[in-house]
Amino acid sequence: MRKLIVFDIDGTLRDEVLGIPESIPFVLRQLKRKGHEAAICTGRSLGTVQDDVLELGIENLITGGGSYISHKDVSVFETALDADAAAGVFQYLTDPCTDGVGGVLEGRDEIFMNQAAADILNQMNLEKSKKLTPRQREKFFKNEKIMYQDNIEEFLPGQVDIHKICLWCSPPVYRRIGEMFGAGRTELAQQGSWNEYGYYEIIPHGAGKGAAVVRLCEYLGIGIQDTLAFGDGRNDIEMLKICGTGIAMANGADELLASADSICGKPMEDGIYVELLKRGLIPRSSLRGI
Repeated sequence: MRKLIVFDIDGTLRDEVLGIPESIPFVLRQLKRKGHEAAICTGRSLGTVQDDVLELGIENLITGGGSYISHKDVSVFETALDADAAAGVFQYLTDPCTDGVGGVLEGRDEIFMNQAAADILNQMNLEKSKKLTPRQREKFFKNEKIMYQDNIEEFLPGQVDIHKICLWCSPPVYRRIGEMFGAGRTELAQQGSWNEYGYYEIIPHGAGKGAAVVRLCEYLGIGIQDTLAFGDGRNDIEMLKICGTGIAMANGADELLASADSICGKPMEDGIYVELLKRGLIPRSSLRGI
């Protein structure tokens, strides 16, 4: 039975610091050999997917938290936030009277962030990398592929479709921005907190990861019951619930672990390889350490 195997990227298909496990290219070759389809499903925009991931040659890509789907470089589905409302958010984030609100506007290939967002994201990366060796730290920042700097003035309202908006702000500010789009026209891919900030990921209504996997299944002619999904973040919960089998990485968020059908090892523990081997989808490898 032909299956679709779906992978989140950060913390799942690859370790954020150490990169892609040695076992992953073997896993992908064996899945293809057996006639299965592999897909990436990430909150990252297409233009910020890491080069080492693109070099794997996975033919099905879901990016922008479900806002864009492609198969063999051909667009299958694309949706965007309302252009006028996105322009309103841009005006708000660039208003000199707006202080401390971090915002990122993400298109298919480009992202635009203000200084407050750049400061927060750089601080996050410093936290992630503080225990690394100098060589590991250099590799971490080189592979990240996102420039964390104020470039929001480069955004041209009406000329770039925005797939996702990330905000670090207070609940009242989030509600104010939500009102720009109108009721029922957006949804939260995930939310959380960072220090004193609330964190919100806004995507078009109906564009979540789970809905995107359903759309890709319909395009490929694969039943949703014949899907396996691997993830580690809160924005993977919907995807794991809707797929035939949802598998959480051991390093995943608590809410995700509670929603999963199975839990596998961390990326550098070859968790994906071991899980697919256990399920009979790939053969045992003679790779070093496996």
